[in-house]
Amino acid sequence: MAKKISAVVCVYNREDTLPQCLGALAQQTISTDLFEVIVVDNNSTDGSPEIAAKYAAKYPHMRVVRETKQGLASARNCGMREAKSPIAAFTDDDAIPAKDWAERLLQRFDELGESAAVVGGELDPVWSSPKPDWLQGDKLLHSLSVCLGWSTHARYLIGSEWLCEANSAYRIAPVQERGGFPENLGRIGTNLLSGENAINAVLVRDGYRFFFDPEIRVQHQINKARLSKDWFRRRFFWQGVTTFLVNQYLRDQGCVVEASAMISVPMNEASWDGLCSDGSAADFDAALGQLYGMGYFLAASNLLGGR
Repeated sequence: MAKKISAVVCVYNREDTLPQCLGALAQQTISTDLFEVIVVDNNSTDGSPEIAAKYAAKYPHMRVVRETKQGLASARNCGMREAKSPIAAFTDDDAIPAKDWAERLLQRFDELGESAAVVGGELDPVWSSPKPDWLQGDKLLHSLSVCLGWSTHARYLIGSEWLCEANSAYRIAPVQERGGFPENLGRIGTNLLSGENAINAVLVRDGYRFFFDPEIRVQHQINKARLSKDWFRRRFFWQGVTTFLVNQYLRDQGCVVEASAMISVPMNEASWDGLCSDGSAADFDAALGQLYGMGYFLAASNLLGGR
């Protein structure tokens, strides 16, 4: 019997969290006649491949493939090529999908029809250590890929809303017809460049729609290393880089790209000092904005010698 939905887990050195992810995928409510799990090992150097192999040996609907080209986009494209179904449901190697995750995703695709290219849901944080008091608000929580909060009821996305890669499923054909996830963007190893989901804007341009269902839930384990201001400083710098490169990709795809709003960069000694100081919440927010601007400026000026 042909599969109807394929869960794709792209793995890079996550031996500490991968068992929880695969354990959740092993216990899904959907019939394994309709569902498969593809673990894409992206050159892990820890025990992740061995963990994945043990789960694949125990559960016939799971299998492991290896993608030697480093990068999340490459691993995702590999997962789509390997899929025996028309839908690829992506989750992360540090995520824990709810038991009815795959069943709810497939139900939505069946209800919505072909114009719905992507369906996703909400992400709940699982803190590996106590959440700092300063980590508040959508700006910071969204940077951790949790607490989207778009709606309390299921609906199509509007405006600048987006779906998180740890809880989103794609119709494979429309993505592959447009070249797949862009492999010059996205995470490679431990760097914080993102943007592999820029393909979404191409799908929207071509008339496809995105659907959010808050009842489709995934828990996202937040590593202690991400609970520092230094991590957020790096994250916002690389988001600036990402924005410039994504715009460049979209122009190459023939999309209309709005001019970027005025960016903020450090303009005096005090603002440079403030980039790494632990001041007020307003000071930290301003520093993140300036780091974003620096990333954008350096990428636009072709002054980054690598990632």
